[in-house]
Amino acid sequence: MSGSDTSGPFGTGAFGVYSTPGTPGARIEPTGWTDKSGHLWLFGGVGNGPDTVVDGVYDTGYLNDLWEYDTTTNEWAWMGGSSTTDPYKGVPAVFGTLGVPAAGDVPSSRAYASSWMDGAGNFWLFGGNGAGYLDDLWVFNPNQSGVPPALPGRQSNFENSGSISRAVALAL
Repeated sequence: MSGSDTSGPFGTGAFGVYSTPGTPGARIEPTGWTDKSGHLWLFGGVGNGPDTVVDGVYDTGYLNDLWEYDTTTNEWAWMGGSSTTDPYKGVPAVFGTLGVPAAGDVPSSRAYASSWMDGAGNFWLFGGNGAGYLDDLWVFNPNQSGVPPALPGRQSNFENSGSISRAVALAL
């Protein structure tokens, strides 16, 4: 497969570009999905950021990066989120209009989130732990067209569905 057996900085590779040397960085407690094409998706967790802080030890914190692994080519692509960490509060969410997907919307950094895939192939993300305990609900459609431009036919945007009570109301 791919990856490293050592702990290092945030993953390598250019945004939106599949590459053999590209790989997410070491982490614990991420969230993951498998899409209808058999591609594996990885979101967040606790891991190393891109900067070395003291004596070769990397800054560690909650992550909100999104990676896709193509199981046929054995290549990773960084598809969304930030490459930075903050060991105290993580990277904040970007909320757009409730119920309207937008390329700039992204969940905050987190680990220990709950996730599932619905019958339409959408990925759902709820809660977790980041800047405290989280109770937000997000939906991600890996098959929408748009961003990143390097991958036509794909879009790395999440839709904020709000709190559970608001998301249930939207579904009714």
